[in-house]
Amino acid sequence: MKNGIYILLGAMAACASADIAGFDTLPLGGGDFYNGADLAGGFSDGGIHFNNDFNPGFGNWAGFAYSRVNDTTTPGFGNQYATWTPGTGAGGSGQYGVVFADPNGFSLPPVLTLTDPARVAGLFVNNATYSALSMRDGDAFAKQFGGVDGNDPDFFKLTISGRDAGAVGT
Repeated sequence: MKNGIYILLGAMAACASADIAGFDTLPLGGGDFYNGADLAGGFSDGGIHFNNDFNPGFGNWAGFAYSRVNDTTTPGFGNQYATWTPGTGAGGSGQYGVVFADPNGFSLPPVLTLTDPARVAGLFVNNATYSALSMRDGDAFAKQFGGVDGNDPDFFKLTISGRDAGAVGT
């Protein structure tokens, strides 16, 4: 998608510390979201720090946010905090993380940092409603996946890279 990548994170488990970042302990009301407008630069949950880059001049963000938005039908940028699976985070919780990678490089890339060395045991990933509807139907930024006749080759690729404390990639 030319407009960036929005995905939702459910729980993340870090083996060595047995911490789980499930986003459920972070403060939100029903239907709300946190996008870094407080300029804190990120948030922490379950022994993991999630970076956030909010631009008050434009009101946009990149990196990580978290949400309780439940809307699987509204297309477009205004619905960037909703999960495609109706109202759920991992295990049916109502709160989840949101990731946006700025394709133009104007913002910091999404980076999560374990507060203690650990091996990540797993994570749950889902499409945001914005991304899912854009792929299914097309929009001002991207064509419908498969094209008009359904035979155009398309894909939505998620790449996750790890680095140890010495910044060595894994």
